[in-house]
Amino acid sequence: MGDTDGDGKKSPEKKAPKAPMTCKSCRRVKYCSAECRNADAETTPASSSKEEEDAAGHSPVICALLALCDDDDTAEAELHDELNGKNDNKKRKRRDDHSDRKAEAARYRVRTELESYPATLFNVPSEGPDWFVEALTRRVRAGEDVLSPEPKRRRRGKRERSSLSPTKEGFEEELESGRKRELVVHVIGASADAELWGWDGKKDKGSEEEEVPVLEAYAEASGNLHSYLQNLLESSAISIRCIFVGPDCPEASPCRVRVPIPDARAATLTMETHRCHYGGDDCPRLPSPDAVAFFNPGLSCPDYDWSTALSAAAACASPSMGPVPFLVTTNTEMEALADTKCLLESGCLDPKDLAGDMLEAVDWEADAGASTSEDGGAFFLGENPYAGLRVRQSGTMANDLYVKSRWIVGGLFRSSAKRKGTKKATAQKSGGEKRARKRRRSEGRGDAGDRKNSAGDLSRLLLADGTSLTGRSFGAPTAVKGEVVFNTGMVGYPEALTDPSYRGQILVLTFPLIGNYGVPDEAIEDAYGLPKYFESREIHIAGLVVAGYSWEHSHWAAQKSLAAWLQANNVPGIYGVDTRALTIKIRDAGAMLGNLMVEAEFSDPNARNLVAEVSTKSVKVYGESNTTSIVAYDCGMKYNIIRYFVDEHKVKLTVVPFDYDLEANPDGIQWDGLFLSNGPGDPTMCPQTIKSIQYALALDPPRPIFGICLGNQLLALAAGAKTYKLKYGNRGMNQPCIDLRTGRCYITPQNHGFAVDSKSLPQNWKPLFMNANDLTNEGIVHTDKPFFSVQFHPEASGGPLDTSFLFDKFVGHVRKISQPLVLQDGLAYQKKTYKKVLLVGSGGLSIGQAGEFDYSGSQCIKALKEEGIEVILINPNIATVQTSTEKNDATPSADRVYFLPIRPHVVMDIIHKEKPDGIIVSMGGQTALNVGVELWKSGQLQAAGVEVLGTQIPAIEATEDREIFSQKLAEIGESIALSYPATSIDEAVEVANKIGYPVLVRAAYALGGLGSGFAADDKELKDLASKAFASSNQILIDQDLRGWKELEYEVVRDSSNNCITVCNMENFDPLGVHTGDSIVVAPSQTLTNREYFMLRKTALKVVRHLGIVGECNIQYALNPKSEKYCIIEVNARLSRSSALASKATGYPLAYVATKLSLGKDLVSIRNSVTKTTTACFEPSLDYCVLKMPRWDLKKFRRVSNKLGSSMLSVGEVMSIGRSFEEVIQKACRMVNPALDGLEGIGSGLTSDEIPLDEQLSTPTDTRLFAVQRALEEGWGVDKVHDLTKIDKWFLSKLQNIASMRNACMNCGDLGKMFAENGADRMKNLKIAGFSDRQIAHYAKLQPLQDGSAQVRALRKSLGVKPCVKQIDTLAAEFPANTNYLYMTYTGDQDDVSEGLHSAVMDNAPEAEGGDSLTPNSKAFKSRVRSVSVSESKYNELERKKESGVVVLGCGAYCIGSSVEFDWCAVSAVRQLRKDGFKSIIVNYNPETVSTDYDESDRLYFEEMSLERVLDIYEREGAAGVVVSVGGQIPNNLAGPLAASGAHIMGTAARDIERAEDRRQFSDMLDDMGLKQPAWSVLNSKDEAVEFSNNVGFPVLVRPSFVLSGAAMRVASDETQLRNFLGLAADVADDKPVVVTKFILGAKEIEFDGVASGGKILNYAIGEHLENAGVHSGDATVILPAQKLYVGTIRQIKKYAAAIARGLHITGPFNIQFMATGNDVMVIECNLRASRTFPFVSKTLHANFISLATRAMCGLSVTPYNISLLDIDYCCVKAPMFSFTRLRGADPTLGVEMASTGEVACFGDDAYEAFLQSLLATGFKLPKKGSSVLLSIASDPYRHEFAEAAVILSKLGFKLLGTPGTVKYFKENYQLDLKMVTKPVDADDDASCPETGAPSALTEIKEGDVELVINISEGTTRKDEITSGYLIRRAAVDFGVSLVTNVKCADWLAKSMERGFDSFKAKSISEFYSLHKY
Repeated sequence: MGDTDGDGKKSPEKKAPKAPMTCKSCRRVKYCSAECRNADAETTPASSSKEEEDAAGHSPVICALLALCDDDDTAEAELHDELNGKNDNKKRKRRDDHSDRKAEAARYRVRTELESYPATLFNVPSEGPDWFVEALTRRVRAGEDVLSPEPKRRRRGKRERSSLSPTKEGFEEELESGRKRELVVHVIGASADAELWGWDGKKDKGSEEEEVPVLEAYAEASGNLHSYLQNLLESSAISIRCIFVGPDCPEASPCRVRVPIPDARAATLTMETHRCHYGGDDCPRLPSPDAVAFFNPGLSCPDYDWSTALSAAAACASPSMGPVPFLVTTNTEMEALADTKCLLESGCLDPKDLAGDMLEAVDWEADAGASTSEDGGAFFLGENPYAGLRVRQSGTMANDLYVKSRWIVGGLFRSSAKRKGTKKATAQKSGGEKRARKRRRSEGRGDAGDRKNSAGDLSRLLLADGTSLTGRSFGAPTAVKGEVVFNTGMVGYPEALTDPSYRGQILVLTFPLIGNYGVPDEAIEDAYGLPKYFESREIHIAGLVVAGYSWEHSHWAAQKSLAAWLQANNVPGIYGVDTRALTIKIRDAGAMLGNLMVEAEFSDPNARNLVAEVSTKSVKVYGESNTTSIVAYDCGMKYNIIRYFVDEHKVKLTVVPFDYDLEANPDGIQWDGLFLSNGPGDPTMCPQTIKSIQYALALDPPRPIFGICLGNQLLALAAGAKTYKLKYGNRGMNQPCIDLRTGRCYITPQNHGFAVDSKSLPQNWKPLFMNANDLTNEGIVHTDKPFFSVQFHPEASGGPLDTSFLFDKFVGHVRKISQPLVLQDGLAYQKKTYKKVLLVGSGGLSIGQAGEFDYSGSQCIKALKEEGIEVILINPNIATVQTSTEKNDATPSADRVYFLPIRPHVVMDIIHKEKPDGIIVSMGGQTALNVGVELWKSGQLQAAGVEVLGTQIPAIEATEDREIFSQKLAEIGESIALSYPATSIDEAVEVANKIGYPVLVRAAYALGGLGSGFAADDKELKDLASKAFASSNQILIDQDLRGWKELEYEVVRDSSNNCITVCNMENFDPLGVHTGDSIVVAPSQTLTNREYFMLRKTALKVVRHLGIVGECNIQYALNPKSEKYCIIEVNARLSRSSALASKATGYPLAYVATKLSLGKDLVSIRNSVTKTTTACFEPSLDYCVLKMPRWDLKKFRRVSNKLGSSMLSVGEVMSIGRSFEEVIQKACRMVNPALDGLEGIGSGLTSDEIPLDEQLSTPTDTRLFAVQRALEEGWGVDKVHDLTKIDKWFLSKLQNIASMRNACMNCGDLGKMFAENGADRMKNLKIAGFSDRQIAHYAKLQPLQDGSAQVRALRKSLGVKPCVKQIDTLAAEFPANTNYLYMTYTGDQDDVSEGLHSAVMDNAPEAEGGDSLTPNSKAFKSRVRSVSVSESKYNELERKKESGVVVLGCGAYCIGSSVEFDWCAVSAVRQLRKDGFKSIIVNYNPETVSTDYDESDRLYFEEMSLERVLDIYEREGAAGVVVSVGGQIPNNLAGPLAASGAHIMGTAARDIERAEDRRQFSDMLDDMGLKQPAWSVLNSKDEAVEFSNNVGFPVLVRPSFVLSGAAMRVASDETQLRNFLGLAADVADDKPVVVTKFILGAKEIEFDGVASGGKILNYAIGEHLENAGVHSGDATVILPAQKLYVGTIRQIKKYAAAIARGLHITGPFNIQFMATGNDVMVIECNLRASRTFPFVSKTLHANFISLATRAMCGLSVTPYNISLLDIDYCCVKAPMFSFTRLRGADPTLGVEMASTGEVACFGDDAYEAFLQSLLATGFKLPKKGSSVLLSIASDPYRHEFAEAAVILSKLGFKLLGTPGTVKYFKENYQLDLKMVTKPVDADDDASCPETGAPSALTEIKEGDVELVINISEGTTRKDEITSGYLIRRAAVDFGVSLVTNVKCADWLAKSMERGFDSFKAKSISEFYSLHKY
């Protein structure tokens, strides 16, 4: 193929073409010797012999092909030009516009001629005549060889070769070696007879007697097999052996096997019959087949086992050919349908695999003969040999039916024959197959027969600096040259590709997922005849380079795929390129020349006059009826400019060519203003345009001139300034430009490679705009004339329209409308200074308000301290990082911290005491916001002179009050979903009927959808409304929009009105699932440019109108079938989405919002990542982020797992990658470490009892896995979409995962899986997110840990390793020395360097594929360094510091592992940095402070799997791994990491296992003589029952290696024990389950300590208020302990010291004891930090983790001087529950943890601290005179509570009680309680007919009950679980305070008696001052 220029046109060959020769057959000139049989002939020989004539002439086929090129008399010249690179687009278009008649005639000639030529003569794949015609025609036009002297296949490199079809080479090798002398065909069926027919190839194929032979049909069906059979039959004589296997079936047709035998060859044909079932027990051993044919399965015996036969055939393979293809042969369409039905019923074929148009084309029962074709079609199930079949229809009636086929091609999955659309199959010749091939070729994917092409051919991008980048092609298979540039936009590829400014450029799109939403219809035009969705009528780029191309697209407006569009426009594309590395190269070296798919000299398109190529050639007028006339110079003008002028501004726009002489004005155009358009290339190449502009500039009076992009440069040149070429240009949609008149900064789209030199501007010209990043010129303006221009695109398509006001200004000038003076507003000089600010935190973690506010608050404190402001913090969440008080220069803390309840009166007490200047209420979630609103409404803040910083309260109210919000939106023409507020149930019913059911019910001023749900009728509405009113005095009734897309934008605005959107996010689930419970993807994947910027424009408009200052979140519902949208809500504060957006983009939203609240503007704040660019920008992502929620619903009985409008998740994870498949599989492993990836079958998360379609249609916490199971089982994407409404694009990506999984599972062997193209297959599996452990599972390698190590070694030996990429906010456009990293396989180069040393490996051999000891290896350099260092006394400690320490974080927040472990990880990292160690943290929780990139030297936002931690550990060359500060997840990795050679810092992995393994630990305690409850590890349930009967019930079931008491249960009888043992075994996997005696009435004690070398350094002893039986995480803990005997404390210390010695503990540890009197027993020991470590550290003012970190690093450690006896204050930690959200959950406490968070408060007295901590959980004290309901199960509990009951009565509360409780207190304590009845069910609100006592439920729902004390007892559980549960649940649902533990109830009454409900606010530092030691 000849060279091409940058425009895609043919450039001349270097060698001159040979002299013309004339073909005597067609009388055409023979221009190319490659087409001629006589390649050396110079002239036509004058010979009459036939041989000489043939030698001088074309082949008949070529003559016919040349006829296809006929157009007019110039056909020969055009062909000559094309073959020699001289043709142009116009001629090419004329050739392509042949009449159908002429073309069809030519094609008929070709088909006729082809029948007489062997297929192997042509060097093309041989899939049939139509393919021949199209392929040969294309090659003739391209000037390629199409004839071959010998039969040969297309070349394939080793990496490309497909293993799916036999190879000629392999067969010939077998022939030559004598191994292959016969062709074996297995014919499988049930027939009355079987016979073999020979066929000589000359008889009439259409006759009834001689139908198309089976093997010929087979050959036509399978691509390469055609050549294979030709070679076979044309080789030396061989035998063809047909073996028929099947039972005798008299009703069936006879089986006639026909084999084509050419005349010239002889072959022996043999036939043998076996009457048995193929693959059955009676089937004899048969020789391996070369082909398998199924004969009429649908017409055979009905009881034939086709499933077994298919499986047996699938197992057949030949060493040379690989898997055996299949054929199903039949005669008519009816038989084909019968065959298909048989396969469906047998399970061989799943109907969900069938494409939609097949199901529409054929009605199985009624419409079997609906359509016909001339000579048959085909039914494909693809080339996958393990599931593939082919139905050949040889009769006259047939339909073209297609389904997807799946296989790995170089490791990549594609759909080879996927049909799209809903049209029925048409009755044209081979229509379906032909259309499928045509569509595949239109996308540049080749044909189904060549699976390599389904992933694209190998392609290369060559750069001028010698770099060669390999990828795969899509689009047109053509070669181009151009200038390689990059664009950082994340949407808008149709707009970008049709932008004339890209003329001649090879465009690199930095966003890695391209093609997602397809391409709209080019035929749709606007009112002016312009393509509605495009910027010109053609693609202007020379070529396209992307990281990943999406072969599947999804969008209602899509008409074709991107690949098909490129193909139609003859533009090539390449994907699989590391576009980030390429962008960095361009950024550093500058834009460079490149060639795509061609090795030739480079061509600079800027040397051409590109403007001349793209400019109009004639004058055109738009909006002719308008009066204002503007002349527009078309230098490459985008169509949206025309639309903007004519539609928006009603002007008459006359578009003229770029070289139109304005002075001469030959067309006599009348004009009032001059517009200069955008365009490509060097502006100095437009002298004619510049001359005309100079003429216009000189006119007097002046006429307005406005230019954009190139127009800016042309105006500058005309004015006398200079331009220059930028290093790499500005191309994208997020360039920040400062208006030099006002200082405002705007986000602009740009596409230019040249710029104006501001210094060269002449007099009276000034810069108008300046780029805020690189400070280049972005516009110029004349000081006294209406001339101005800008470098960006105000009309933006694609991109934002923020500067469209410039068009208003220009048109205003033209119309002589006076333009307002634009000046700075002066706010920059009116900034108020603040000395002291009060920050209100969020309190304890709960569902809907989790750790994201710790991150936000910590960022806020950091920003305030940078400004020198004194920070006062109120937050009772003692586990948070923000409440730490250690002074640290790098991470400053608040000056004073108040651990107090966040209540309005408490906040005011602090304000009166501290007298702050301002208060920030936007960083503490809904809790802080509600307090701020209440204090503002009451006027208390104003009276105290405290200013609310950031968004003001009226704006907050406008977003929280639905009615005000709706009014505000109506003022700017926006709307919410139809919605009305209600303040009563009756009003709610009224508005619900007005809207129409179903409706969404929501509580106002609520977080996370609290109190919300969907109601289908009045009854459901009333139930929801009554509960919603318990948490709010206003509820909202909304229109039901379930099924719409849900999207979010994070918006930032400053006081100068600069406004940006930092991140947009798209929910995986459609509307109807709370966004906190939905998978969320950032950025959006299925929005077009129009949709993306439509919603962005609305967001900015809304935020500006509301007056928000700082950060906010806006949520939308978008109709999935149109551009209709509505606003759901605006959160005028930091939210969980804000933390996600911050981590997803690297943009610190809370930090920036705090700066803005102080009056700063966005322009003056620096980008925290790049350090050089401004914060006034919108991040560009060159990766994909996915957030997945974490639920713990299984911990709660009676809780439905259905998801809806109320949030239920307790945490979330965030994964980062460069493919969707990668991030969703990563996220699955992050959420649940027990998962290996995203799988449905075998995940254990789908139900076999609930129908799968029901699992799909109902949103639940496991629906994702049901979706995956459906796809794995063959359900189609369309059906899954219909049931779930999940966008098809997302489902198509899940389908890819399912297809790859199924293929690997079917392969089943590691060797086979990677036998060919091993590196490619491995890499592409990894690109799709498959873990080593997954692959090991598919390869059946057991045990999995050893298997994954085997896969890891293989992977490394193949050179497949992940690369490290940075999160830099700007898609590599600007340098960033950021430490924010992630790993991916979609890339070739690392962004950061490796560690200086090799990783420290403990007693582990060097892993296969690791560094060898070569001079260039890291290991060698490290050894040399060690030698040289030893000479200079370089010690090991310093090496450790340089190598660094990997700290594993906490992972997803869940019940049992929450923010307290993030505090531990942060404390460890800060101590490491303080001691000079390089700190490397691994975590994936976006809510955490540890994932703030400021906290560590390197942050890997990555999964904490063994595979990934080892990747990081080895790459960083770390000195060790800290596993003991992140909770149970990293702790469980200690053993596998140590086994892999990683060095575990601190306590050894073997000792960690001894503590975690219940059996080993209990054995150790027995050996040491330490007491513990009676225990036993049991091998059967019967043994457990026997043990329990011996020790006596109740007993405790305890699994090993679990967190938060997972599956831990107290069994009261044998039935419960058996049930609980099953659950524990499931959770514990292969770890021991221990049964212990449960001690009733014992006190539980916490021991937290730090040890070094087995010696305890420091410890703390905490006392549980509740007795043993309540999980320690749910217990109220008092520190220092108040009621422990001295002897008990001594025994605890003795036991702890012994355990520390026995386990050789170095680092943190926690031991739990129980005591009865002075008798102490050990419960368990955790060799890691526990959830109480922040509690004890802050209480004792001594950071235990800092001490432990130093010990683990081997540093000298000095214990803190702590004396518990000298502490004069007390701290009480109370649990935080979320039962209000968990509908149906029983709010009782047990041995399995249920709390979602914790708080702690200090007091001079334990009762004071207890009451304040209780209030801090949100507990509401009953008002005096209100009612308290008592329901206490047993007399011992009643006796224990008696004193408290008397106190409550004395305090003036009205006491109510259930019958037993009333009777007891009346008889024993003379307390008169009002009796209420115990409910029977949830609707039992009737009074007792005998006594008249009201129902307890009635009193709770309607009475003045403000406190319920319900104490249940396990021994009478059956009765209490019914009535007691109903009472407890009603209290929670109706917002009544509830106490369920007798000791807590007793302390509550005594605390209230002592008056501790009122107190004096004291900071933690004031309590510390009392600490004497």
